[in-house]
Amino acid sequence: MPIGQRKVHSWDAEVTYGEQGPDSAPAVLLLHGEEGPLASKEFAAAMALEHRVVTPFIPGFGGTERLAGADRPHQLAYVLLDLLDALHLERVAIVGTSLGAWLGLEVGVMEPRRLTSLTAVSPVGVKLNRRDERSFAEILVENPHAVRETLYADPELDPWLDDSDPDTKLAKAQTRESFMHYVWEPYLHNPLLPKLLPRLRDLPTLVVDGERDGLAPSGYYDQLAERLQAARRTISRAGHYPDIEQPGATAAAIGTFITEADSADLSARGKELV
Repeated sequence: MPIGQRKVHSWDAEVTYGEQGPDSAPAVLLLHGEEGPLASKEFAAAMALEHRVVTPFIPGFGGTERLAGADRPHQLAYVLLDLLDALHLERVAIVGTSLGAWLGLEVGVMEPRRLTSLTAVSPVGVKLNRRDERSFAEILVENPHAVRETLYADPELDPWLDDSDPDTKLAKAQTRESFMHYVWEPYLHNPLLPKLLPRLRDLPTLVVDGERDGLAPSGYYDQLAERLQAARRTISRAGHYPDIEQPGATAAAIGTFITEADSADLSARGKELV
């Protein structure tokens, strides 16, 4: 995956991104989860068979630096919108996983007309139960074995399982530190986001989860899909990261949805021009 950098206005940031797939294909902004931009490289490659896939490195992940003063996902959304401008991408499909799905929701509620569709894979970021109820399992201070059991149907597929190499150990620590920085308080959600979700109701949206996701409470993804008036898919033999555990099946399900949404979008825009 070729890696590039673009200067953007927000935070005067230098954004690192990967790009693959045909230049002439419909563009997909692929927002990685907290396991980092390379953890789902098989999924990205599968998506790139029929799409131009742009994968920004969330600042602080993949060896990049965090941006001073950008502490929450909604602030990073401005950086992503600026990146779309820098790459001259007027309208894109967004696909995000977990933290990346949260970012996708933040971008969507800011500028829904920039999107042709939004796919949220195992999204966090939205608290749907009472204030005094825990929305997501604790994964920041638990021991690594317990976290893997929570997040993976097959814990052996954790991309950070073997951290015996010193460089890998350091990269893992930096990845975890950045994740904690963005999601610690309030834990894994933006309290304002539920009130903004109606801005997405005219946008084709898909919510995807794994059948053995242990992070979100029972019924969470169904409730979120109902709020978004979104389509739903559950990926078999996957936990919180279907893109890592079942990259082919996940890419196939999402690719079909994006293609249908793009066709509907082109048809609607054509009618507007008549």
